[in-house]
Amino acid sequence: MRNYELMVVIDSSSDAEKIDRTVNKIQETLTEKGGKILSVDHWGRRRLAYEIQRRQYGFYVLFAFEFDPKEVKDLNRLLRLNQMVLRHLILVLDPRVIAMQPRRPKEEVLETPDAVPSAAVALEGDIIAEEVEAPGMEEMLPAQENQVSEEKTPPASDEPETMPEKGKE
Repeated sequence: MRNYELMVVIDSSSDAEKIDRTVNKIQETLTEKGGKILSVDHWGRRRLAYEIQRRQYGFYVLFAFEFDPKEVKDLNRLLRLNQMVLRHLILVLDPRVIAMQPRRPKEEVLETPDAVPSAAVALEGDIIAEEVEAPGMEEMLPAQENQVSEEKTPPASDEPETMPEKGKE
């Protein structure tokens, strides 16, 4: 069993009930084929970067799951045949990346589509680099308040430097 991530863009022109059924059908397919769903993030309706099948908006859903590598080809085929799925992408997650990500509480793992989080909440579990100052750095850095640049610049001459013309040597 490997860890995978599946991003699905569902046709948002249909009603919320159809979108819910499509998401539930994908979840059922994953579990029927022996997979274990780790998380489902409903990103909601967003504008597409370019039109797909004359649609400007799509409903984004991100699945994280454990799955047998032999079944991925069949899952890919089923998603391609589903008329509600505009685009999908299945990625294999690197185990080192998974170990670095913080685990979410179980209540947040399987959300209902009624409680669609905003983009800021959906990205809450992502690792964000923070600016951290190491202890003792104050002593190592020079005080910039009272420091005057002591670099000497060459005096500027009134005459501009000229290059010799070609052919007149």
